[in-house]
Amino acid sequence: MFSKVKAILPILILIAYLPTSAEVLHKLKYPFVSELNGKVEIEVLHVKKTGERKPIKKNDLLLERAHIFTPSQAQVRIELDEKNSITLLEKSELEIPVIDLENGQVLEVHLLNGRLRVDSEDGNQRYYSTPITRDIYSDADFLIQYDSSLVRASATVFRGVLAFRGQENEISARVSSKERVSFQGVLESGLPSFDILLKGRKVARGTLTAVESLSAEVFAELDKETSVQKPKVKVVKLDSRNSGLCTKPFANLNECVWTCEGMPKKQSLKKAVCNTQIKGVHCIRRRCNANGEWVDPYEVPASEGRCETQAKVSDCDY
Repeated sequence: MFSKVKAILPILILIAYLPTSAEVLHKLKYPFVSELNGKVEIEVLHVKKTGERKPIKKNDLLLERAHIFTPSQAQVRIELDEKNSITLLEKSELEIPVIDLENGQVLEVHLLNGRLRVDSEDGNQRYYSTPITRDIYSDADFLIQYDSSLVRASATVFRGVLAFRGQENEISARVSSKERVSFQGVLESGLPSFDILLKGRKVARGTLTAVESLSAEVFAELDKETSVQKPKVKVVKLDSRNSGLCTKPFANLNECVWTCEGMPKKQSLKKAVCNTQIKGVHCIRRRCNANGEWVDPYEVPASEGRCETQAKVSDCDY
C-alpha cells in the first residue's frame, strides 16, 4: 500500500503545480478583436447544432479556433500578436484552424472567400492560404483575395515583397509595393482541381498571371478601402423647438426619466399616481446617454413614490 502511495505522490505534486484553465486564459492576450463594424459573426464551438453562429464583439479573445463571417458593410480587425494584424473585409469568410491554448499562437490563417488585408511587421513563419494557394508571407502589408465562383486568388502589396504562386507550384511571381498578381485555378465538378503527387502532396492546377502595376490613384483608393474603418458615431438631431439630447421626453445628458409602465388607460386618467399595486404596473427609471438614447432601465421600488402617470425628467438620484 505504501509503495502505491509513493508512486502516485510525484504525479499529485505535478498536478498541483499545473496551471488551471482559468489561469491559462488569464495569461492569454492574443489573438483578440481590436476593431469591427457591422454585424460580424463567429461559429460557436462545442455545440450540438453545427454551423450555429453568434455575434463577435470588440476585445473578444479568440480561443482554440475561429471561423468568422462578415456580411455586406461589415469588417473586423484581429490582432494576432504585437506585430501582426489581419482585417477581414465585407462579404468574406475566414478560418483560423488552430489557436494555441497556452500562448495564443496562430500558425495558419485560411481565407475561404472574399478579401483579407494583412499587416505584418516581423519575420514570422505564419502561413496564409486560400483554397488554391498556401505560403508564408511576413514583414509586409498586403491584400489577399479569393473568389470562389471564379476559383481565382490574388495578392496586392502595399509594403514589402511577396513570392506568390498556386499551392505547391514551382513557378512564383515576385510582387512589390503597388503591384498585383493572380493565380487562376481550374474548376472540376464544382471544386478546385489538384494534381496529387508522392506522399499526398497537392499541387493546384492553374495559371499565374503577369504582375500588374497599379496607378497611384487606384493604389490610394484600394489602400483606403481595405483599411479598417472606425465605427460610425450616431449623430442625434435635436428638435429646434426644444433643447435636450434625448427625446420622448426631452432631456439633457445623464438626466433620468421616471416612467409608469403598464398602467391601464382608465386608471391613468383618474389619478396622477402610478399604482404599482396593480399587476403588471412598474415604475421604471432610465438615463439619457451621449448617443441620445434612453438606457439602463431600472425598476424603482414602489416605496420611493418617484413615478406619476406622466413621464417625469429630473437629475438622476444615483
